[in-house]
Amino acid sequence: MKKTTILLTLAVLFIGSAHVSAQCYKYPLFEHFTQASCGPCAAQNPSFQSTILEPNPNSVRHIAYHTSWPGYDPMYLANTSQSADRVNYYGVSGVPDIFLQGNYKEAQPGGMTMSDVNTIVGQTSPVKISVQDVDNGTSHDVTVTIKSVGTPPTGTWKLMNVVIERNVNYVSPPGNNGETYFPNVMRTMIPGSSGVTVTLPAQGAETTLTYTYDEDPSWNMSEI
Repeated sequence: MKKTTILLTLAVLFIGSAHVSAQCYKYPLFEHFTQASCGPCAAQNPSFQSTILEPNPNSVRHIAYHTSWPGYDPMYLANTSQSADRVNYYGVSGVPDIFLQGNYKEAQPGGMTMSDVNTIVGQTSPVKISVQDVDNGTSHDVTVTIKSVGTPPTGTWKLMNVVIERNVNYVSPPGNNGETYFPNVMRTMIPGSSGVTVTLPAQGAETTLTYTYDEDPSWNMSEI
């Protein structure tokens, strides 16, 4: 049994306004809609990778959802229902498209800047999330711990857990736009794409949730 500790990104979507005591680092979360047969994706994705992802490996979080259009994409076909759910959630009508921190900013990859990253990092957060993943062979047990180190904000909150494959490389382009490298591909969401409603614990307290997921033979588990 292999035991691994990883970090989970928390994207906080504020409803209304609240005054909070913010004490934790806030990781900017980019939710990126793309496709292996999308020409504009091939034109903009490399620059986003070189200007946002590569210079900030420890401070930025990124999830790539592959869509059903405009052509063939095996990463979409690997999980069509959850990809479609995220497209519908945000109302995505064209790719490439990126949502930063849920509702903070929407833009194409070329519209995201280091100023956006610095703005989110500067906010900090009163909530800390840690994740422990225990490899049981072909299945995994996941423990998510939510701790309020400051005054937790009021509102309705969803916890969404995303399993990504960090680096997906193809020898030949899987679609027709020429791209062969795809970072942080969404593989599955646990327990589902709707997430789970959670009540944030009181300041100084913590809440623990547990989940399981199965490995897929098509995944490169060293990159999960």
